[in-house]
Amino acid sequence: MVRINKLSNVSAYIVECDLDGNILKQVKRRPFLKKQVKQSEEAKPKKGGKAKSVRSVVLGEKPESQSHEPCTNHEDKPCTNEECPMYQYEDKDYLWLIKSKDKDRWMRIPEAQGETLEKKYCDPKVEQASFELDKKTITVQFSAEKIQVVSNENVEILRLNYGGVAKWAWYWQEADEATVIPCPDGFATILKGKSATFLGVSEASWKKIGEEGSSGEVADISSEFVEYKFQNYRSKIVTFNAGRYIYELNLKNFEQKNVQSGRVREVRRRPKGFHVSQKESLDFKDFKDPVPKDWVSKKGVTTIIIDPEDSEDCEIITNHLQSKLGDVKIRVTRIENHNLWKKYQAKKQELCEEIGHMGLNEVVLLHGCSSESIREIAESNNYPDQSENCLSYGPSWGIMFTSEVETAQKMSTRDANAKFQLFVSLVMLGDFTKAPTKGFTKTPDNPIRGVPYNSCVDQLNEATKVVVFDKDQICPLYLVKVKSED
Repeated sequence: MVRINKLSNVSAYIVECDLDGNILKQVKRRPFLKKQVKQSEEAKPKKGGKAKSVRSVVLGEKPESQSHEPCTNHEDKPCTNEECPMYQYEDKDYLWLIKSKDKDRWMRIPEAQGETLEKKYCDPKVEQASFELDKKTITVQFSAEKIQVVSNENVEILRLNYGGVAKWAWYWQEADEATVIPCPDGFATILKGKSATFLGVSEASWKKIGEEGSSGEVADISSEFVEYKFQNYRSKIVTFNAGRYIYELNLKNFEQKNVQSGRVREVRRRPKGFHVSQKESLDFKDFKDPVPKDWVSKKGVTTIIIDPEDSEDCEIITNHLQSKLGDVKIRVTRIENHNLWKKYQAKKQELCEEIGHMGLNEVVLLHGCSSESIREIAESNNYPDQSENCLSYGPSWGIMFTSEVETAQKMSTRDANAKFQLFVSLVMLGDFTKAPTKGFTKTPDNPIRGVPYNSCVDQLNEATKVVVFDKDQICPLYLVKVKSED
């Protein structure tokens, strides 16, 4: 028997045959490809230099007869697919890649920049990240599952990772500036500046599904369960309970819907990696909400006439009123009442303990008034009886606010100088309901909680009027006096 080695440009194999040439056995060797020949040639040291790393030479090489596509799934570590950029990669559980759209090769992003991207991507609060590469700044946008370069249209970014369900976490946003009753146009910006922090939880606070929120409510599913459903039933909607609320989690659109209120929030899916979980237990005793950042006084009551050029809030208010009323003279006075602010924050803490942070429903609204009542409202939050002119629905007591300039103008009484005045106030609706018929004599009870609602609205969808029963749910921010140009 004779052993004959045969070589080809595709493979190397050993053939065992008899003296007549009849094949008895054929044993295939490891593939012998063109890229390996190129690798060995390039790995040879040049004169006065060192040999190139075999691994660095293999990376990015693309034989004409083979594709260079990453694996769609990496359950096993390391990857054994020679055509995948993650082939034999064991340093970390993730790998960031980059390529130009006019080329067909994925290249590994340097370790330092890759770690920067990974840290940002693991944090559910982060929507964008930037890094330097070849003296150029590349900015990446993290949206739902997609990672997209927004600074350079000719570059693509790809993240590969090992592992399955245990490597990902799902997050929901505990609080944001969205409100059930809409602010007047642009007024949400004012709200964001006045109510950005509460009990150590910022408006951009993201909680992992299954973790306890600030209200003490916990979802009856875990983040791992959601990830399992996502990987196996991506088109499904997952229904779960959190306290007294029922939610629908859309795994395709990355949205969480409150079935009772209809409110929709974004959810985010991020790697677990570097994320540091936020403070889980909140101490109410240490709570101290800062005053609005544009206040200049330290205590007491201070009123400051402000100019639109000096204040973003003033500019928003002025532009909105002029868009509704036409050519009018507007004077805006900022009210810095530290006593009312403290009472508002104390009420906020009380309601948070009862119904949770998500149920506070803070909004910036308008309240028309007479010139005689300005001082009482600004200093003590005392509102006169408005049952005769403000309500065509709901209770005959309480304090009314609106998102409509025309309604606030009707609530106000003009003085001798043909002026009318209104307050721009921070209002906390709390637990609310649609107002019953006009003239009812008792605040309706919430049948689930067994206690009265905190406010009433004219309609649950796109409400424009609200009546609040406790003045500590109100903090006047600005007094606006309007006068016609003529």
